[in-house]
Amino acid sequence: GLKSKTEQGIFYEQQRDTANAINAYKQALATMAAPMNHLAWLYQAQGKVDEALRLSSLAVQLSNDNADFLDTLAEIQYKRGEYAEALKLMQRAARLNSKYQNKLARFRIAVKK
Repeated sequence: GLKSKTEQGIFYEQQRDTANAINAYKQALATMAAPMNHLAWLYQAQGKVDEALRLSSLAVQLSNDNADFLDTLAEIQYKRGEYAEALKLMQRAARLNSKYQNKLARFRIAVKK
């Protein structure tokens, strides 16, 4: 769990084992990416796009090859009128997971308008 990875990081840090400390902390942070993404999705659905953007951006930074996280960020950027950025993210999401191909097509049509 999160606490144990954090505790491992602290232990390694105290042992001056920086490489293992960094790895443990990264693993602890990765477990936070999914709840950040889910909360960002709920916020954007409620129209709280600024709050959603902060959480979603961080989730993508922590796990930038997760198609679901990229999809969330793309939706938020689209709602903010950042169509080119949204399209790029949706293209990455669709490359990683074909379930986003239909959504990518809708984004392409919307961006051309």
